[in-house]
Amino acid sequence: MKKTRILAVLALVAALAPATWAEGQKEEALSNEEVTLKLSVFQGANGKEFWEVLGERFTERYPNVKVEVKAHPQIGEVVRTDFLSGNVADFIYMSISDPVTASIVMDKEVADITEEMKSIEDKFLPGFLDTPSMSPYGDGKIYLAPHIVATTGLWYNKTLFEKEGLALPKDWNEVFSLANTIQDRELFVYQGIYPGYLQCFVYSMFASAPNGYETMKRIMNYDSSALDDPGFRQGLEILAQMKDNDALMKEVAGLDHTTSQSMFLRGDATFIPCGTWIVNEMKDAPKEEGFVYGMMASPSIVPGAEQWVSSKTEEVWIPKSAPNMEWAKKFLLFLYEDQNIELQAEMTASIPPVKGLIETLTPYADPAVVSSLESLQDPNVKGFSLTFAPVAGLETPPDLFFLEQIGGVMNQIITVDEFIETVKPVLDEAKAVLNN
Repeated sequence: MKKTRILAVLALVAALAPATWAEGQKEEALSNEEVTLKLSVFQGANGKEFWEVLGERFTERYPNVKVEVKAHPQIGEVVRTDFLSGNVADFIYMSISDPVTASIVMDKEVADITEEMKSIEDKFLPGFLDTPSMSPYGDGKIYLAPHIVATTGLWYNKTLFEKEGLALPKDWNEVFSLANTIQDRELFVYQGIYPGYLQCFVYSMFASAPNGYETMKRIMNYDSSALDDPGFRQGLEILAQMKDNDALMKEVAGLDHTTSQSMFLRGDATFIPCGTWIVNEMKDAPKEEGFVYGMMASPSIVPGAEQWVSSKTEEVWIPKSAPNMEWAKKFLLFLYEDQNIELQAEMTASIPPVKGLIETLTPYADPAVVSSLESLQDPNVKGFSLTFAPVAGLETPPDLFFLEQIGGVMNQIITVDEFIETVKPVLDEAKAVLNN
């Protein structure tokens, strides 16, 4: 990615304009030039049609700007090739969870979009712009923007709880009590060989401890001393008790995501951690009679404490070496205009984390997805979006390693002390890379 630094300089020189220009003159210059604005977008379940229609709308407003959409299921490899060849797109939809994005972020080849996002920050729900995903350098500036939000938590069968007259557990004492109440199924299953799914509830669980949110922010920025926080240790000890309290399905560590989710849907388990994507991913899977999706926030570590619900976002960003930087920033703001947020909801059944997301999404999305997102607006639940700060080039990805060791604690393969001793050096290594 070092080549992009040279490209960034060239793009900057080409884009220089006299400093005495008034803003209105700059706007006029932009409006008169013939431009092809290039988009590179991930083509997943939502396809590429939304971006094509959005591009057409942008051209209607700015007739001299043609929007060209390049979409691919493996967009990371496309973007990597484009960067190395000097054919950099102006605007990219590719999550920071993609290794290519992480590498580009590490090389500091992402444009600063603070001014643009601050101008519309009132549109967003609290807690979504000030995260390591959006501000990966810890400098208070915004470099990526949330395009899609999906809540994560513990999914359950609403019909079961209504039929049995059971209340959803709000803390882990109530969880373990429920294990003794529900006799016809295991309490908890997860996607064993893919421990990354554990983030769907453990991040928010740890956030519920005293000072837990700040502790998780420190851990996700690779401060290994945060692992010694008493509240974090208390959460680890609860996870270690799951097996002893018959709250964990036997042999769960060997299950894949499809098998574990199918078992949950058939009624073999009460809870499973996942995100809203489970609804579409498992739409054709057999389900127990009367099954209705429900999703709850993680039970709190301390009884009576606030519950938290975590969410995942997929991001859009602008390369620092984008040939048409100012037009790319205009397109970014265009994406978040009300009529285009409505278009996204209609065409993709997805939405950014904006205020009024339930009202906007309800006509277009599965009721289960809408229901799960309601937790982001629940006054009794605190929502947050935290991910590990992106690092690249490490033999052991620290976020996945963290969750693998969490699975080890839950299955009593390792102790709480062994977890801390094992994870600390991995965080320290990541911190050294991040500070380099």
